[in-house]
Amino acid sequence: MRTPFEKVEALEEGIAVIRGVWAESPFTYHGRHYRNEAAMLEPKPSHGIPIWLGTYGRKALELTGRVADG
Repeated sequence: MRTPFEKVEALEEGIAVIRGVWAESPFTYHGRHYRNEAAMLEPKPSHGIPIWLGTYGRKALELTGRVADG
C-alpha cells in the first residue's frame, strides 16, 4: 500500500507516461513507480487531450496546478 506521498508521486509519473505515449513513439520511461520500454501508441491524438484531476491536500493540489489541465 502506498503512502499519501507515494500516491501523489505515482500520479505525477502516470501523467508523464500518458503524455509521453501521446507525444512520441517509441516512448521509454523509468520512474520509481512506473517503467516502460519503447511503448507505442498509434495513431497519435490529432489534438491535445486535457487531463483533469480531482485532488485534495497541499501536495496533490500543487501537482494538479503544475502538471494537469484542470
